[in-house]
Amino acid sequence: MRINNEIVNSKNINKSLVRILVTVMVMLLVSSLMVTININTSFATSKKKAKAKTSTISAPEIEAESAVVLSASTSEVVYSSRKDRKLQPGSTVQLMVAMVVIDNMHDDKEYKNNVQISDAVYSAGTTFPSGSNVKVEDLMYTMLMSGDTESARALAIYSAGSEANFVDQMNSKAQQLGLVNTRYTNATGEYDTDQYSTVEDTAKIAKAAYQYGAIKRMSGESSHTVKVTDGDGDKKITNTHPFMTGSDSYKGFKGGTYSKLTEPEGKEVFLAYVTHNDMNLVVVLFDEAEGKSAEDATK
Repeated sequence: MRINNEIVNSKNINKSLVRILVTVMVMLLVSSLMVTININTSFATSKKKAKAKTSTISAPEIEAESAVVLSASTSEVVYSSRKDRKLQPGSTVQLMVAMVVIDNMHDDKEYKNNVQISDAVYSAGTTFPSGSNVKVEDLMYTMLMSGDTESARALAIYSAGSEANFVDQMNSKAQQLGLVNTRYTNATGEYDTDQYSTVEDTAKIAKAAYQYGAIKRMSGESSHTVKVTDGDGDKKITNTHPFMTGSDSYKGFKGGTYSKLTEPEGKEVFLAYVTHNDMNLVVVLFDEAEGKSAEDATK
């Protein structure tokens, strides 16, 4: 009898253990399901909130053949229209000129070196008379503030011995920056069917150029007095960029290049580095309708 009682008690204990294990497993399963439901509910709510915050912004209606807005902070293309179309870069090439000139310098003392304006340089423009002398620094200011072609050619010849040699260096710099849709044939931005770039490449050039403190500082000045020796005296250079006056929406203008193309008649290019709502943006327009650059860039 004693043995039988022990067997019965053992069976009862086993049944109790089974009931306890089943209860624990059920509780764990329910708990797991509740966590899953909460996660799914939270995720759905989060998605709903995110969707509610999203708004659609219509693409701006502009007259430029090609346009891009690049984030200078993340290199993200924020907006574009035919960004890979190869077009005339105009005086935007002068940002590349400025970078190559600085790269070729031995030290900052070179900014004070005098450059003689030869007949070949004078033929590119009429800002400084042939035979006069202008410091490298003043030529840089003049080129970056006004898109002066004479200053660009003078800097190219000073820096590399000839404009042709300098153009080779410009193309090498473009390759170093990973630009595959840009080719230079001159340092002035003069119209040439064999010279081209894209707005996206040009925006990347601008982003790289403004890493140079001198370029950022010089191109952002509103005016600069150039000392010209053996010429007509000092000249006051005024920044011709339309965004220099600023606007309610766009602040912290850091410089840029803006000029009409020599051909086709009446077309313009536009480049600006601006700050909007604490975002650093590079705006580039190519083959723009005459007089529409600032308006379309603001859009």
